[in-house]
Amino acid sequence: MSVENPNVERVPGVADRPLLNDVGILALVPDKWSPRWMVRHHIMARLGRYFQMVWVNPAHHWRESFKSAAAAPQQSDADQYPGFAEYTPERWLPDFYGPAWLSKFMLRQRLLSASRILRDRGCRKIILYFWRPEFEPVLQMIPFDLSCYHLEDEYSFSRVERPMDPVEARLLSEVDQVFILSPALFEKKGKLNTHTLYLPGAVDFAAYSQPLSEPTDLAAIPHPRIGYVGSLKWQIDWNLLLKLTREHSEWSFVLVGPPSPHPEIDAALNELRGRRNVHFLGGKPSA
Repeated sequence: MSVENPNVERVPGVADRPLLNDVGILALVPDKWSPRWMVRHHIMARLGRYFQMVWVNPAHHWRESFKSAAAAPQQSDADQYPGFAEYTPERWLPDFYGPAWLSKFMLRQRLLSASRILRDRGCRKIILYFWRPEFEPVLQMIPFDLSCYHLEDEYSFSRVERPMDPVEARLLSEVDQVFILSPALFEKKGKLNTHTLYLPGAVDFAAYSQPLSEPTDLAAIPHPRIGYVGSLKWQIDWNLLLKLTREHSEWSFVLVGPPSPHPEIDAALNELRGRRNVHFLGGKPSA
């Protein structure tokens, strides 16, 4: 049995179905539903209070899909949230990297299967909710009533400023509504669509303000503590961390999160792991 996620509270009286039961959302996301929540997980789970919601997991590559022994399904907590469901593509609808016509055909079949879940639940209107620009072709693939693009990052992931991706520019201009997380992204990309809203980040006050017992792996670490939660990635100022941890042995540095596949930080990570005042607690579920 899965544990109730404190990040999403139940709404009294609507525990079993969303408020607008005849409106469905297809969440077009780059990753599988997981216990490590990003912005898209928080928003989609909460929208499940109001609309029927299907989180469309990425398909397996065809080589994995046709292996003789199928992988055991992972436990999911998606069914805890009103109106929320995961769609994991059927084994006969895998991802093909080429030819392009086959890849698009299979993607369309997967989207039709996901839409069918919403239609079977009584949805008369379908909203496409885009979380990455590479889904732009979906606008021409299946019928829908409204489209949204939620822009929360610079998806080129480039270390230098680059011109806007033409695929993303098309998506920004074609959807019915754009949400942008940061002022810098709003300034750079907010002019392509008149229906663009700057939607800054927020915090679940109820979840973060309630008193909880201290985690056991944290309790033994002495104070004062300096903490970081998130992926261990190249964007962190590792030189500063190396300097501070070397000069202040009386401070405890606590890093909560998995390492990213960035070889350029390996040397810094290895050096920090050898210091007694640096504590790596690994990745944690958002709950």
